[in-house]
Amino acid sequence: MNAAKQAFHNTSYRVLVENLTLQACIGILPEERTRAQPLCISLAVTARQAPASVERQSFVCYKELTLEVADLVSRGHIDLLEDLAEMIATLCFARPQAVSVWLRLTKPEAVAHAESVGIETTFERGQNQNKDKTRILIN
Repeated sequence: MNAAKQAFHNTSYRVLVENLTLQACIGILPEERTRAQPLCISLAVTARQAPASVERQSFVCYKELTLEVADLVSRGHIDLLEDLAEMIATLCFARPQAVSVWLRLTKPEAVAHAESVGIETTFERGQNQNKDKTRILIN
């Protein structure tokens, strides 16, 4: 196993959260301003690999991320999924080892006859704006 470890090294890793489902007041329609609806959040944070000698606290923790995202969503009404995506990206980039954040935010009950609708977007550290354009999703 030591020979295998010496043959390559890990330069980054991704922390994944899939379909974190929360109740949220999100949207610009009148009924969305006052009524909570299900919101599914998937995210992937790409982080620089910390050296093996570094303390475990230097890694991105998915449990901490999910708790912070849940707290953010519980604070009150948010107009747009795009606004929430930027807020979540800000939480993720508070961790210095994070280099990019991919997000998919969907509302499964927003449109009749659709499994869900939402957005998918990617943010990169050090860029003034989102390099990849946000995509609108209708499943």
